[in-house]
Amino acid sequence: MGVLQQNTRDLWERATGQSYPDVAGVEVSLAGGAGGSVGVEVSFVLDARHPATQVAVAVQRAVAAAVSSATGLLVSGVAVYISDIETGVPPLR
Repeated sequence: MGVLQQNTRDLWERATGQSYPDVAGVEVSLAGGAGGSVGVEVSFVLDARHPATQVAVAVQRAVAAAVSSATGLLVSGVAVYISDIETGVPPLR
């Protein structure tokens, strides 16, 4: 883990009083829009035991609320991409 990642974790834990969340397999990017709004793109690995549509909708809502709350910016949209599905079955070789 790099210095920046460690500092981010430390700041998170001091600011929230909570352990840093497991974000392995998640990638987020923000793009500024007109009037101080942002669009968010989230890519993540889905656990196959959960329905993709329900998870994607829940992620959209949670991310929009969290970004808006944390930044005060209007979230114009959240694009959700499932980059892989973890089945728990080892890949064929």
